[in-house]
Amino acid sequence: MLRERGEYDVEGCPKLWEEELKLTEKLENCCELKEQIKLFREKKSDLDKSGQILHKLGLLYKRRALDFLWKLHFALSVFDVIGNTPITRDIRHSIPRIRTSIRFAFIRSAALMNAAIVRNPSNAKQIGKDLDVLYRLVLEAANAKQVIYKINEIVKVSKDKVNSFRKKTCENLEKLENIPENISDEEVRERQKGKTEFMKKLQTLVSQNYADTMKYISSKVQQIMGNPPCRYAIVGMGSLAREEITPFSDFEHIILLEDEMFENMNEDDDSVKTESVLEYFRWFCVVFFMVVLGLKETRLYNVSIPSLNNNQNKKFKWFYDDHTPSGISFDVMALNASHFPLGRQEKTKNKPWTTELIKSVSRMVKYLDEDVDKKDGYKLANVLSNPCFVYGDESLYEKFVELSSNKIDAGKITGVESFQSQLDEDLENFDVDKILDSISGISYQPIGIKKFLFRSSTLFISALGRIHLNFEEFVSTSPFEVIKKLLNRQVLTQAGAHELAYAVAISCEVRLKLYFEKKQQNDISRNQFNIEENIQPLAPEIVNAIGKESFLDYIGIAQELHRTLKMREKTYKYQSTKNQIANRITNASKLGLLNKVIQLYQKHQNGLSEVEKISLISVFGQSLIMTGNFDQGLPLIYAVFNLPFIDLKSKLELAGIILKSLRFQRKRDDAISDFVKTNIERLNPREDFVQLLELHYMYGSYVITVLGSTLEASNIFQKMWDHLSNLEKLLPTFQGNLRKELEVCLQKYKPAYYIGWGRCDYKNGYYFLAIIKFKMCETELDESIEPSFQYRSLTYGLLSNCYVCINDPRVAREYCEKYLEVVKNVLPTSKLDCRDELEEMEMRKKYSHDPAKFKKYRFRMKFSPFC
Repeated sequence: MLRERGEYDVEGCPKLWEEELKLTEKLENCCELKEQIKLFREKKSDLDKSGQILHKLGLLYKRRALDFLWKLHFALSVFDVIGNTPITRDIRHSIPRIRTSIRFAFIRSAALMNAAIVRNPSNAKQIGKDLDVLYRLVLEAANAKQVIYKINEIVKVSKDKVNSFRKKTCENLEKLENIPENISDEEVRERQKGKTEFMKKLQTLVSQNYADTMKYISSKVQQIMGNPPCRYAIVGMGSLAREEITPFSDFEHIILLEDEMFENMNEDDDSVKTESVLEYFRWFCVVFFMVVLGLKETRLYNVSIPSLNNNQNKKFKWFYDDHTPSGISFDVMALNASHFPLGRQEKTKNKPWTTELIKSVSRMVKYLDEDVDKKDGYKLANVLSNPCFVYGDESLYEKFVELSSNKIDAGKITGVESFQSQLDEDLENFDVDKILDSISGISYQPIGIKKFLFRSSTLFISALGRIHLNFEEFVSTSPFEVIKKLLNRQVLTQAGAHELAYAVAISCEVRLKLYFEKKQQNDISRNQFNIEENIQPLAPEIVNAIGKESFLDYIGIAQELHRTLKMREKTYKYQSTKNQIANRITNASKLGLLNKVIQLYQKHQNGLSEVEKISLISVFGQSLIMTGNFDQGLPLIYAVFNLPFIDLKSKLELAGIILKSLRFQRKRDDAISDFVKTNIERLNPREDFVQLLELHYMYGSYVITVLGSTLEASNIFQKMWDHLSNLEKLLPTFQGNLRKELEVCLQKYKPAYYIGWGRCDYKNGYYFLAIIKFKMCETELDESIEPSFQYRSLTYGLLSNCYVCINDPRVAREYCEKYLEVVKNVLPTSKLDCRDELEEMEMRKKYSHDPAKFKKYRFRMKFSPFC
């Protein structure tokens, strides 16, 4: 990767040093591109070499810190000698920036050297000596009371504490059994209650142990630094305050100072007295950083090394650190994060100022004002509105809570409209239905555990707490306690409270179990691909961790919670099991749990009315088809389709499912085809746009695959394009969630249209035209917020076919390799048997290196499995 030697204006660095650029270029040679995130990561075979380079980078940043220290001493001496002149005023204004540069250079130096030890443990002794020198320099620069204090001793004790409470947590988790299948509803409910109570106690214990570790480090840092210049309190935020923290989570926190110290001073000015107070706590934070970095669980991305992960210059944002385990660390130094005392120190064009989180109580409370937060708080109001005490003078924390309560309960922050806007944004970002679709049959995304099985419940239970509870009731409160208080206020029924608490228990359980399995904070769970089995559960890690029953329970509860909040209802409405049967069957089918689909249908089909039975049969049939069981599912869909009282819209939806099944089986049904052809335009384009576009795509794909009529298929895809164009013009007239739904719909069906249109050209032998269409599809997928990996794999396969047909083995092989990478690394098991496609691609990849074999292969390729 070529990177320019440009300016870097953050923290006063004039330019990236030439030596640093040379070292990062050497590091790049030890790396390979990680396609999914478009960044470079280190090759395992070159870890020793990359460790040596990171060690040298760490030493370079130590020199940079010393360079800035020299500049600081020079600036201070000039100011003392010459006095207050225009020249020295400029120098004086640069002093805070130089001091910040010193601190961040030390932090980055420590991070790099600890990362080097992770990669090259054999050099730990030598690197450890360099770290000891670094610690001594830090303590000297901090003007610490105990300059010769061995920080490594604090690191060792802290590591022992962390390992101890991790071990206890893991032992407790092993006692937690999954709820078995085929037990009575009463027994299920009792087991759910037991699991909820168990997880509630465990999360409280984890939070206490985590806070105790931070208290220990804080006390030792104070001992090193000497007596503080004023009373202070370290206040935790985020998951620690909500008792949702894990033994691998980062530490979001602020430092509160007593108001009395600043009664006759302005915290914003740079008076000597003000600076001396703030400088103590800034260096307190740096020393704290040294200890946390010594745990060797802070990824380099977290500290934003300018030549590796530059937040403001994409040319210098290329490095992905996946070898340092992600565990206990400070918050990431990103422009929208940096929730630690040193705060956000990078200036941007839109926000040319910094935000430090070492402030007096009264000043910190101002961030709860919506206007202040929007101006320079990077959404601080949200995290500050739920703090917890960690260390120091607890009366300062209590005063902060009191002042915050007065401000929030008086309605001075985040009014109803702003709160609802944030809630709508969260409902969109953490929509469990959307995520479930993306990991099943629509876009085959990898699963984000935190997003899918954590934030999708806890975030919205917190939202209910904000709606119904005052600040003092809500502050430093876990979701379990929020639910209990909502129950006491009769906002929730007993059944509803039980369901929500159980959802929180499941989300905490799966997060802890998977973190412990990976021995770090890793929220990505990949689906497994197995070409030997047609049906296999998706999300196997999650299913194994908590069981099928709990997984389906969680999804159903989260779906209902989201639905009620989207409908502007202020509480969760408990739904009986009877009303959830269809949802559970559909969700089980999306997750590939065929046995569960059949089990649920057999268990609940008795005792339903005729209308309910028909609805359940339809869902059951669709679920069988989704899991690839056409012989069992298709007759059920036909049976429902032929009932006389089914309305047209439902019939068309069922017809689309039948066409999809027939296409995959290469079977035809002229009656169904004629029915769709006659009635498809009777759908309302404005109201039924998703169904209309889906039906056009399914119908066109059926015609070209089964009937082999490219002319008719072209006409169908042209009508699909007309609808897409009209919907794009109508987009400004849509509002709220409906507009977002239409935007997602357009992003999905534009690539689908290009695939359908391109297949017509391909079938007609117009390979160059087909390539243009498929590349347009590729461009649409690249620009899409949530690209469909299913469409991407299909596009790569079709492009590879085209290049085979025009006798370009090199490019055919490139797209063949792209196809294989997507299928093997991203896609879950297909709803169809993918063996033929995979075998053909492997054969094509092999033959593309031999012109003679490739020529024979071209003549032998009579039919493409992709078309």
